[in-house]
Amino acid sequence: MGRLALIGLFALSLAAAHAQDIAKGESNIACVARLSIPDYPTVPRLARISATITAIATLGPNGDVREFKTAKPAPSMEKLFMPSIEKAVRESVFLPKCAASVVTIIFHFELSNSLPINAVAMSFGYPNEFWITGGPALAHY
Repeated sequence: MGRLALIGLFALSLAAAHAQDIAKGESNIACVARLSIPDYPTVPRLARISATITAIATLGPNGDVREFKTAKPAPSMEKLFMPSIEKAVRESVFLPKCAASVVTIIFHFELSNSLPINAVAMSFGYPNEFWITGGPALAHY
């Protein structure tokens, strides 16, 4: 019985934390119902390029992405990573109650020699950071 009460209290504290995020206007990650994760683009993987890109989505009246932009990445990084990130964010599902909210998501694209060739792994960091880690890439001719 005590264990169930503890789990319930934990769930309530998480819900309160998410509600505070929306009220403060920070990342608004609580507005995300389902997040699509971008692919690690082939060209940057082949060139061994890592990047951190902050995606900013302004939601429309039905929770759709009305406007998409990134927070001032270097122009070369934007060209390499933007199409994959924008596609993923636009495919994501957002809560309609969050209309007109601005959702900020940080994507870290990193390389690792410990992953198999052409493999990709994903991890999450609270509240709004996602790591897309790619193994060594081989070009397909």
